[in-house]
Amino acid sequence: ALVAEFDRVAGDAGGVDLATTASSQYIAELIADGDLEEAELASMFGDQNPRNGRLTVDGFVELCRQIDDLFEDDAADTAPASADAATPGAEDESPRAKLVRLLDTKAPPRWREDYDSDDAAIDAATELADSFDADAVDEESLLGDWELAYVSSESFVFNEGFTGVAKTTPGGAKFAGLAQTLAVERGARVTTAVETLTAPLGPFDVTVKGDWSLNRRKEPVTKRLKRVLEVVPRSVEYGLVKVDGNRVEIGWKTMRVLNSLELAYLDEDLRIQRGKSSWAIWRRTRPSEEA
Repeated sequence: ALVAEFDRVAGDAGGVDLATTASSQYIAELIADGDLEEAELASMFGDQNPRNGRLTVDGFVELCRQIDDLFEDDAADTAPASADAATPGAEDESPRAKLVRLLDTKAPPRWREDYDSDDAAIDAATELADSFDADAVDEESLLGDWELAYVSSESFVFNEGFTGVAKTTPGGAKFAGLAQTLAVERGARVTTAVETLTAPLGPFDVTVKGDWSLNRRKEPVTKRLKRVLEVVPRSVEYGLVKVDGNRVEIGWKTMRVLNSLELAYLDEDLRIQRGKSSWAIWRRTRPSEEA
Protein backbone atom coordinates (compact mmCIF):
# COMPACT_ATOMS: atom_id res chain seq x y z
CA ALA A 1 0.00 0.00 0.00
CA LEU A 2 2.86 2.39 0.79
CA VAL A 3 4.49 1.56 -2.55
CA ALA A 4 1.23 2.40 -4.31
CA GLU A 5 1.06 5.69 -2.43
CA PHE A 6 4.65 6.47 -3.48
CA ASP A 7 3.77 5.77 -7.12
CA ARG A 8 0.74 8.04 -6.84
CA VAL A 9 2.58 11.08 -5.44
CA ALA A 10 5.88 10.56 -7.29
CA GLY A 11 4.27 10.31 -10.73
CA ASP A 12 6.93 10.36 -13.45
CA ALA A 13 9.52 12.04 -11.23
CA GLY A 14 10.87 8.74 -9.93
CA GLY A 15 11.28 10.17 -6.45
CA VAL A 16 9.66 12.48 -3.91
CA ASP A 17 10.98 15.67 -2.40
CA LEU A 18 10.05 16.91 1.07
CA ALA A 19 6.99 18.85 -0.07
CA THR A 20 5.65 15.93 -2.07
CA THR A 21 6.25 13.58 0.82
CA ALA A 22 4.31 15.89 3.12
CA SER A 23 1.42 15.87 0.65
CA SER A 24 1.07 12.08 0.66
CA GLN A 25 -2.25 11.08 2.17
CA TYR A 26 -0.84 9.20 5.16
CA ILE A 27 1.60 11.93 6.22
CA ALA A 28 -0.66 14.86 5.33
CA GLU A 29 -3.33 13.56 7.71
CA LEU A 30 -0.86 13.29 10.57
CA ILE A 31 0.34 16.85 9.98
CA ALA A 32 -3.23 18.16 9.71
CA ASP A 33 -4.18 16.45 12.98
CA GLY A 34 -1.16 17.96 14.74
CA ASP A 35 0.37 14.52 15.38
CA LEU A 36 3.44 15.23 13.26
CA GLU A 37 5.27 18.53 13.05
CA GLU A 38 6.74 19.72 9.76
CA ALA A 39 10.12 20.14 11.46
CA GLU A 40 9.98 16.53 12.63
CA LEU A 41 9.18 15.36 9.12
CA ALA A 42 12.02 17.43 7.64
CA SER A 43 14.49 15.94 10.11
CA MET A 44 13.35 12.37 9.45
CA PHE A 45 13.34 13.03 5.70
CA GLY A 46 16.97 14.14 5.90
CA ASP A 47 17.90 11.01 7.86
CA GLN A 48 16.96 8.93 4.80
CA ASN A 49 19.88 10.50 2.85
CA PRO A 50 17.81 11.74 -0.11
CA ARG A 51 19.64 12.00 -3.42
CA ASN A 52 19.31 15.40 -5.00
CA GLY A 53 16.64 16.17 -2.43
CA ARG A 54 14.46 13.21 -3.36
CA LEU A 55 13.65 9.85 -1.79
CA THR A 56 13.36 6.61 -3.69
CA VAL A 57 10.49 4.23 -2.99
CA ASP A 58 12.61 2.40 -0.41
CA GLY A 59 13.38 5.63 1.43
CA PHE A 60 9.75 6.69 1.37
CA VAL A 61 8.53 3.36 2.77
CA GLU A 62 11.19 3.41 5.50
CA LEU A 63 10.27 6.99 6.43
CA CYS A 64 6.60 6.03 6.80
CA ARG A 65 7.54 3.09 8.99
CA GLN A 66 9.69 5.29 11.20
CA ILE A 67 6.80 7.75 11.55
CA ASP A 68 4.61 4.85 12.69
CA ASP A 69 7.21 4.05 15.33
CA LEU A 70 6.75 7.50 16.86
CA PHE A 71 3.33 6.45 18.08
CA GLU A 72 3.02 2.68 18.15
CA ASP A 73 6.30 0.84 18.20
CA ASP A 74 6.33 -2.77 17.12
CA ALA A 75 6.43 -5.21 20.01
CA ALA A 76 6.27 -8.48 18.13
CA ASP A 77 8.34 -10.77 20.31
CA THR A 78 6.78 -14.23 20.31
CA ALA A 79 6.12 -16.04 23.57
CA PRO A 80 6.49 -19.83 23.84
CA ALA A 81 3.74 -21.68 21.97
CA SER A 82 3.06 -23.74 25.07
CA ALA A 83 2.19 -20.77 27.31
CA ASP A 84 -1.40 -22.03 27.76
CA ALA A 85 -0.69 -25.74 27.64
CA ALA A 86 -0.34 -26.25 31.39
CA THR A 87 -3.61 -24.51 32.25
CA PRO A 88 -6.46 -26.99 32.77
CA GLY A 89 -9.42 -26.25 30.53
CA ALA A 90 -7.58 -23.49 28.65
CA GLU A 91 -8.62 -24.95 25.29
CA ASP A 92 -12.30 -24.53 26.15
CA GLU A 93 -12.04 -20.95 27.36
CA SER A 94 -13.73 -18.11 25.55
CA PRO A 95 -11.34 -15.42 24.26
CA ARG A 96 -12.54 -13.05 27.00
CA ALA A 97 -12.07 -15.60 29.80
CA LYS A 98 -8.61 -16.42 28.49
CA LEU A 99 -7.61 -12.77 28.36
CA VAL A 100 -8.86 -12.10 31.89
CA ARG A 101 -6.99 -15.17 33.18
CA LEU A 102 -3.77 -14.02 31.53
CA LEU A 103 -4.15 -10.51 32.93
CA ASP A 104 -4.72 -11.99 36.39
CA THR A 105 -1.51 -14.02 36.34
CA LYS A 106 0.55 -11.01 37.36
CA ALA A 107 -0.38 -7.96 39.37
CA PRO A 108 -0.72 -4.83 37.18
CA PRO A 109 0.75 -2.82 35.75
CA ARG A 110 2.65 -4.78 33.15
CA TRP A 111 4.03 -4.33 29.71
CA ARG A 112 5.33 -6.69 27.11
CA GLU A 113 8.89 -7.04 28.37
CA ASP A 114 7.89 -8.52 31.76
CA TYR A 115 4.94 -10.63 30.68
CA ASP A 116 5.59 -14.09 29.26
CA SER A 117 2.24 -14.90 27.62
CA ASP A 118 1.93 -12.07 25.15
CA ASP A 119 1.09 -14.16 22.13
CA ALA A 120 -1.86 -15.76 23.95
CA ALA A 121 -3.04 -12.44 25.41
CA ILE A 122 -2.87 -10.63 22.09
CA ASP A 123 -4.47 -13.57 20.26
CA ALA A 124 -7.38 -13.42 22.70
CA ALA A 125 -7.65 -9.64 22.36
CA THR A 126 -7.58 -9.98 18.56
CA GLU A 127 -10.40 -12.54 18.64
CA LEU A 128 -12.50 -10.20 20.75
CA ALA A 129 -11.76 -7.26 18.48
CA ASP A 130 -12.51 -9.16 15.28
CA SER A 131 -16.01 -10.05 16.46
CA PHE A 132 -16.82 -6.66 18.02
CA ASP A 133 -18.88 -3.93 16.38
CA ALA A 134 -17.23 -0.75 17.63
CA ASP A 135 -19.52 1.37 15.48
CA ALA A 136 -22.36 0.62 17.89
CA VAL A 137 -20.49 2.05 20.91
CA ASP A 138 -21.74 5.32 22.33
CA GLU A 139 -19.64 7.68 24.40
CA GLU A 140 -21.71 7.14 27.53
CA SER A 141 -20.57 3.52 27.75
CA LEU A 142 -16.97 4.71 28.12
CA LEU A 143 -17.61 6.87 31.17
CA GLY A 144 -16.06 5.87 34.49
CA ASP A 145 -12.71 5.00 36.05
CA TRP A 146 -10.22 2.75 34.28
CA GLU A 147 -6.88 1.16 35.16
CA LEU A 148 -4.24 0.28 32.60
CA ALA A 149 -3.70 -3.47 32.83
CA TYR A 150 -1.43 -4.11 29.86
CA VAL A 151 0.41 -2.21 27.15
CA SER A 152 2.61 -3.61 24.39
CA SER A 153 4.25 -0.41 23.12
CA GLU A 154 8.02 -0.24 23.13
CA SER A 155 7.73 3.57 23.29
CA PHE A 156 5.97 3.17 26.63
CA VAL A 157 8.85 1.04 27.87
CA PHE A 158 11.49 3.38 26.44
CA ASN A 159 9.89 6.37 28.19
CA GLU A 160 9.50 4.31 31.38
CA GLY A 161 5.80 5.05 31.52
CA PHE A 162 3.09 7.27 30.10
CA THR A 163 4.42 10.79 30.66
CA GLY A 164 8.18 10.17 30.62
CA VAL A 165 8.55 11.91 34.00
CA ALA A 166 10.02 8.73 35.52
CA LYS A 167 12.90 8.88 33.06
CA THR A 168 13.75 12.49 33.89
CA THR A 169 13.33 12.34 37.68
CA PRO A 170 16.63 13.00 39.53
CA GLY A 171 17.66 9.83 41.33
CA GLY A 172 15.33 7.79 39.15
CA ALA A 173 11.70 6.75 39.40
CA LYS A 174 9.71 3.71 38.34
CA PHE A 175 6.29 3.44 36.73
CA ALA A 176 3.80 1.87 39.16
CA GLY A 177 0.41 2.39 37.54
CA LEU A 178 -1.89 4.49 35.39
CA ALA A 179 -5.53 5.32 36.19
CA GLN A 180 -7.84 7.20 33.86
CA THR A 181 -11.23 8.81 34.35
CA LEU A 182 -13.47 9.59 31.39
CA ALA A 183 -16.30 11.95 32.31
CA VAL A 184 -18.73 14.56 31.06
CA GLU A 185 -18.89 17.77 33.07
CA ARG A 186 -21.29 20.56 32.09
CA GLY A 187 -21.54 19.11 28.62
CA ALA A 188 -17.75 18.89 28.13
CA ARG A 189 -15.92 15.59 27.80
CA VAL A 190 -13.05 15.74 30.27
CA THR A 191 -10.45 13.22 31.34
CA THR A 192 -7.96 12.92 34.18
CA ALA A 193 -5.09 10.46 34.05
CA VAL A 194 -3.00 9.80 37.16
CA GLU A 195 0.35 8.11 36.65
CA THR A 196 1.82 6.74 39.88
CA LEU A 197 5.60 6.60 40.15
CA THR A 198 7.84 5.23 42.87
CA ALA A 199 11.09 7.00 43.76
CA PRO A 200 13.78 6.76 46.46
CA LEU A 201 12.09 9.57 48.42
CA GLY A 202 8.66 7.99 48.12
CA PRO A 203 5.85 7.58 45.58
CA PHE A 204 4.31 10.51 43.77
CA ASP A 205 1.63 11.12 41.15
CA VAL A 206 1.71 12.84 37.77
CA THR A 207 -1.73 14.20 36.91
CA VAL A 208 -2.69 14.83 33.29
CA LYS A 209 -5.94 16.66 32.55
CA GLY A 210 -7.46 17.04 29.14
CA ASP A 211 -10.38 16.49 26.78
CA TRP A 212 -11.51 13.33 25.05
CA SER A 213 -13.72 12.30 22.15
CA LEU A 214 -14.77 9.14 20.34
CA ASN A 215 -14.35 9.72 16.62
CA ARG A 216 -14.74 7.89 13.34
CA ARG A 217 -11.61 7.91 11.23
CA LYS A 218 -10.62 6.30 7.97
CA GLU A 219 -7.31 4.50 7.52
CA PRO A 220 -5.35 6.57 4.96
CA VAL A 221 -4.25 3.58 2.90
CA THR A 222 -6.80 0.79 3.48
CA LYS A 223 -9.80 3.18 3.82
CA ARG A 224 -11.08 1.06 6.72
CA LEU A 225 -13.40 2.98 9.05
CA LYS A 226 -12.58 2.73 12.75
CA ARG A 227 -13.56 4.30 16.06
CA VAL A 228 -10.72 6.14 17.73
CA LEU A 229 -10.67 7.27 21.35
CA GLU A 230 -8.70 10.49 21.18
CA VAL A 231 -7.36 12.41 24.15
CA VAL A 232 -5.96 15.94 23.97
CA PRO A 233 -3.87 16.66 27.08
CA ARG A 234 -4.19 20.20 28.45
CA SER A 235 -2.06 20.20 31.60
CA VAL A 236 0.52 18.08 33.43
CA GLU A 237 1.12 18.53 37.14
CA TYR A 238 3.42 16.84 39.65
CA GLY A 239 4.98 18.18 42.84
CA LEU A 240 5.58 21.89 42.35
CA VAL A 241 5.62 21.55 38.57
CA LYS A 242 2.64 22.52 36.42
CA VAL A 243 2.82 22.71 32.65
CA ASP A 244 -0.03 23.62 30.30
CA GLY A 245 -0.76 25.11 26.91
CA ASN A 246 1.11 24.16 23.74
CA ARG A 247 3.97 22.67 25.74
CA VAL A 248 1.55 19.88 26.70
CA GLU A 249 -0.86 19.78 23.77
CA ILE A 250 1.86 19.70 21.12
CA GLY A 251 5.23 19.36 22.80
CA TRP A 252 4.66 16.51 25.29
CA LYS A 253 5.15 13.73 22.75
CA THR A 254 5.65 10.77 25.08
CA MET A 255 1.90 10.62 25.80
CA ARG A 256 0.99 10.10 22.16
CA VAL A 257 1.34 6.34 22.53
CA LEU A 258 -1.99 6.08 24.39
CA ASN A 259 -3.76 9.24 23.29
CA SER A 260 -5.05 8.17 19.88
CA LEU A 261 -5.78 4.45 19.65
CA GLU A 262 -8.56 2.55 17.97
CA LEU A 263 -11.33 1.30 20.23
CA ALA A 264 -11.25 -2.41 19.42
CA TYR A 265 -13.46 -3.89 22.16
CA LEU A 266 -15.59 -2.68 25.06
CA ASP A 267 -17.76 -4.29 27.71
CA GLU A 268 -18.68 -3.48 31.31
CA ASP A 269 -15.23 -4.35 32.62
CA LEU A 270 -12.74 -4.38 29.72
CA ARG A 271 -11.61 -1.84 27.15
CA ILE A 272 -9.20 -2.90 24.44
CA GLN A 273 -7.44 -0.39 22.21
CA ARG A 274 -4.96 -1.01 19.46
CA GLY A 275 -2.63 0.80 17.14
CA LYS A 276 -0.96 -0.53 14.02
CA SER A 277 1.18 -2.88 16.10
CA SER A 278 0.53 -2.05 19.74
CA TRP A 279 -2.19 -2.85 22.27
CA ALA A 280 -3.52 -1.22 25.44
CA ILE A 281 -5.91 -3.11 27.70
CA TRP A 282 -7.83 -1.31 30.45
CA ARG A 283 -9.98 -2.67 33.29
CA ARG A 284 -12.86 -0.64 34.62
CA THR A 285 -12.60 0.05 38.36
CA ARG A 286 -15.77 2.13 38.72
CA PRO A 287 -18.58 2.88 36.29
CA SER A 288 -19.76 6.43 35.98
CA GLU A 289 -22.89 7.37 37.87
CA GLU A 290 -24.11 8.75 34.57
CA ALA A 291 -23.52 5.48 32.71
